[in-house]
Amino acid sequence: MKQIGRKIVSGVVWTGVEILGRDGVNLLVFVILATLLGPESFGLLALAMAIPVILAIPVQEGLPDALVQRREVDDDDLQCVFWLLMAVSVVLAAAVWLGAGRIAALFGEPDLEPIVAWLSLVIVLRAFAAVPTAVRSRQLLFRRFAIR
Repeated sequence: MKQIGRKIVSGVVWTGVEILGRDGVNLLVFVILATLLGPESFGLLALAMAIPVILAIPVQEGLPDALVQRREVDDDDLQCVFWLLMAVSVVLAAAVWLGAGRIAALFGEPDLEPIVAWLSLVIVLRAFAAVPTAVRSRQLLFRRFAIR
């Protein structure tokens, strides 16, 4: 029981370090981009980024969490979830890429089209990382997340 208690405490500490580090880096990137881009360009980037972040939710939540919670997980489970998430993310990214012009028109910002199109790749990148992240969470390797 002491072993699991230590893992829990270690997990909490390293998760805190990860959150503080990630938020600190995000704040630094936010300040740098806001300074370099100016208000109009930064606003376009923020608007464009909302779309892939929202559409990446189905590939980051649900199935990866199920991998963490299942009592037993084998290679077939991991591969099945990985390829399913990759397929879903490619479809979502393609839909965003192809619909970038309509999204830009919806917001009345023609400059938004190429930004939205290229940021659609974020969906695929998040899907690519979902299964390895779930495996590390399952193994309680929170230190690696924090260092990352």
